[in-house]
Amino acid sequence: RTPLMGLMPCKDFLTSSTAPEPPNQGKCCDGIRSLVQDAPICLCRILEGTDLDKLMSATVDREKFIRTMIICDSSPGEFGSCEGPVPPMRAAPTPKAAP
Repeated sequence: RTPLMGLMPCKDFLTSSTAPEPPNQGKCCDGIRSLVQDAPICLCRILEGTDLDKLMSATVDREKFIRTMIICDSSPGEFGSCEGPVPPMRAAPTPKAAP
């Protein structure tokens, strides 16, 4: 979930039809680059699910997300695919030790 929080500066562009494109240099692109570099599997959650919609409390335009990756000169390269299990958005709670 933490890598996805870096996308919050992109929220207006990703969820609004009237917001301007983000600049190539700035917090939005920093968040995109960090996500692609540090947690590319999260791209599966964004492109195939609704987790980012829940995080941003609005519907994210998937085409705009891809456009933002282009604007930010950031591509996932060869991180694999989204086939198979994708890690959960939140880590499972740690069981408490018995008294």
